[in-house]
Amino acid sequence: MVEGLREDREAAALRRLFARYYSSRPVPPPPRFPRREFAFTLFGGQGMVRHLAFGSASELSSFLAERVPRNAYYSTAYYERPAAPEMGNKGWMGADLVFDLDADHMGRSGSWEELLMEVRRETVRLVHEFLLGELGIPKDSLRVVFSGGRGFHVHVHEREYLRLGPDERREIVLYVKGKELDPKRILRGRLPSPGETGWRGRLARALLRLLEGEKPEGVNGRRWRALRRWLEGEAEAVLPDGSRIRGKRGEVLRELVIRAGSPEMLRGREYVLQMAAEMAASEYGILAADEPVTTDIHRLIRLPYSLHGKSGFQVRPVPLGELEEFDPLSDAIVDVFRRGEFEIVGLRRFSIRLGEEEWGVEEGERVKVPAYVFVFMCGYGAARLA
Repeated sequence: MVEGLREDREAAALRRLFARYYSSRPVPPPPRFPRREFAFTLFGGQGMVRHLAFGSASELSSFLAERVPRNAYYSTAYYERPAAPEMGNKGWMGADLVFDLDADHMGRSGSWEELLMEVRRETVRLVHEFLLGELGIPKDSLRVVFSGGRGFHVHVHEREYLRLGPDERREIVLYVKGKELDPKRILRGRLPSPGETGWRGRLARALLRLLEGEKPEGVNGRRWRALRRWLEGEAEAVLPDGSRIRGKRGEVLRELVIRAGSPEMLRGREYVLQMAAEMAASEYGILAADEPVTTDIHRLIRLPYSLHGKSGFQVRPVPLGELEEFDPLSDAIVDVFRRGEFEIVGLRRFSIRLGEEEWGVEEGERVKVPAYVFVFMCGYGAARLA
């Protein structure tokens, strides 16, 4: 009973903070919002309230201020009847191409801040190298949004992509991830130069690093020893004096692979190409991209300028020119959460930088913290209201 009352009191405190935010400013709606479905989870509610539509920006802002959702979402799709309760009756008209980059998909360990910064770097590469560079998407058709959690959303509003089906969207996300690469097809004809754009250049750079002796993660010893024996033999053919191979390996292999430009030396050694493809995908692919989000043409995604229900961060659009300097752990804290103080009790050892300071708590420790720290630590189960 006491635990239930404490949870109710905590939820009430969180709801008051969220209400203060939604009452302080209108939330700008997304593009073509009357054609979008909206969905929400509420404090103390079970499940999701969805199949809603709004005819005006003021109607959306009034809903947020009055109902105070814990999380707010909208559809990447456009519908003839977005409020229809059955998906088959909505009348699908198209959907934005969306990429969801999140630390959970990277398969790497690290602190919250380290992983978030790594996802930011991948988002920068996705935007500039792949979307603007290789796909030629106009800048004004792109929108980058901090998810409020441990990642970023990249929205493509270009009409050319709106009617793509799941299969075409899957091809695009697999391309940026470097998955299912066919190295023999990429290397058809002359071997590529490391300076080339696209996956030919990425594969060439990975192949050169591989041939120069860099061992990829996860390669078994037998395959690696076979590769090394072959490389030594090829190098001996160019530099008979074996004592000179070590110091000139890079020069030798550039001569063999790049200047010669012939894939004949790799014939019958497809495993070398496959190892290079795996290395290229791991090094240059956008690992954080969540494939199912991009392929789903009915996806719900977080509403920009809403609050993330766990972190309390603003789901914040980031101008392309500011992305590399954007600091989510500080820049996404809303002003109304910088006022007020709460006493919390630690449920486990936890620490994180929020704003300009490092905040931590030990299990059972009581400490007074700003509102934004209270929201974050309670949202992620590190503390509770004292």
